[in-house]
Amino acid sequence: MKKSKLLLIIGLISIITPVIKSQECKMFFPSKEGMQMELTSYDAKNRITGTTHQKIIGKETTANGYQIKFESESFDKKGQSQFKGQYSVKCENGIFYFDMKNMMSGESMKNYKEGDVEIKGDDLDMPSNLTVGQTLKDGSLTISMKNTAMQMMNMTMAIKNRKVEAIETITTPAGTFECYKISYDVETKMMFNMKGKGTQWIAKDAGVVKSESYDKNGKLVGSSQLTALKN
Repeated sequence: MKKSKLLLIIGLISIITPVIKSQECKMFFPSKEGMQMELTSYDAKNRITGTTHQKIIGKETTANGYQIKFESESFDKKGQSQFKGQYSVKCENGIFYFDMKNMMSGESMKNYKEGDVEIKGDDLDMPSNLTVGQTLKDGSLTISMKNTAMQMMNMTMAIKNRKVEAIETITTPAGTFECYKISYDVETKMMFNMKGKGTQWIAKDAGVVKSESYDKNGKLVGSSQLTALKN
């Protein structure tokens, strides 16, 4: 092979390789079918307010990545089931997507029948190549609750100013994880506006390992952590 052709091939490989790497999907969520997770929620005084159990029930390879289907069931502090549903997350072209509709807790939805509630939400994205100082896209969620033909309530929640603050090692009862610490602002509009802040620690193949919520003055109002992760 002529030297000029060899140099051309090497040059092409050096161009293509970063593109391939940039398309690699990192799932910021468990991705093995059958895996089970438990998230425990706490109030500001660190008292347990409930748990959420999740199980991976399906994994599908798509043209540009993966889609994970999971089943989620929430329980109150006494262990009584409150809500059960199925959701999905995906990774495409190197970007992990979490549908904001998944953020609706069973506790908040249990009193409404199917058809009484219309939920529209954006995908919160998480690029595979996260770096400290990086700013992430905003997202919003709109909930319309109705009684027959009459609209009863319209609520909008916006997550803004998402930023990768640091890489930190977090230990919970589920294990020790290297996490991206992500901060954000939350604004909820209903009958009046409410503002707050939040922080999440997210790990590859584990999802949200820890989270904290604060009011507009920075006072802790609640938290959660990953308390079990098993096959």
